[in-house]
Amino acid sequence: MSEELLTEETIQEDSIEKRGRLITCKYCKEKFQFYDEDEKSNWKKSKYPCPICGEIYCILPPTEKELRLLQEDYSKTKSKKTFNQMIRLFYSYTESLIKKHFSNRLTFEDALEYYTHNSVTKFVEYYLKNEDFTVDISFAGLLMHKIKETIFNKQEKPSAPVSLDFEFEDGNTVEYEDTKRSALDSIEEEENKKALCKYLCELMFGVKKYCPDNHTNYIRTIAVTSYIEKGSKYFDKLFQLYGSEGKLITLRSLDILRDALVKSESF
Repeated sequence: MSEELLTEETIQEDSIEKRGRLITCKYCKEKFQFYDEDEKSNWKKSKYPCPICGEIYCILPPTEKELRLLQEDYSKTKSKKTFNQMIRLFYSYTESLIKKHFSNRLTFEDALEYYTHNSVTKFVEYYLKNEDFTVDISFAGLLMHKIKETIFNKQEKPSAPVSLDFEFEDGNTVEYEDTKRSALDSIEEEENKKALCKYLCELMFGVKKYCPDNHTNYIRTIAVTSYIEKGSKYFDKLFQLYGSEGKLITLRSLDILRDALVKSESF
């Protein structure tokens, strides 16, 4: 929290408890307060708008605000483009946090780049593995946990969140050169795998309509699965057991999947 706010809170400590804590908009710098808890709760649900200038998330530094807005978009659309924008901000934010709090740990060449890359990678993995996870308090707080895990090589349990009054040394003006590609590439590769898997599943379901009945489709499904998991030897044994029923449509399904995989390699 800034020195100015600390001074103000110290002077007005007793009166604030009685009439509500003064809040300062980070954009128009005007102060306001709420006397009613319901009113304050509705303000939070409405994305913390400033009652004077109307700026949403008015208590957040610009970088936190931008990340919050990107997160909202990503939660709705799951857009890879949006998430890549978030990752670029994570890199800039993490660099600033490391320089501010762990400058004494930058003891070897490219230490800042190394710690930043590994911290962001840990954060991104955590973010994606926890379905429907969103940061509701402070991105800086969770990034700090991942920075500590990286620098001290141990798991840090979340404690109190980092203050939302944290600011970049450059006043939250984010300027960066996107040279940290490996984390972005891994995300893109994972998304491509998911898209390909979805496409192959759609192809498999699409061929179903050419099966004369559900029994034939059942045989086709387990035969394709057997071929993928165990190879042609088990595939042949399966049809020795079932006879030739469904074999033709199964071979056609495998041809379609094979063509789709070949095309995917050409992109």
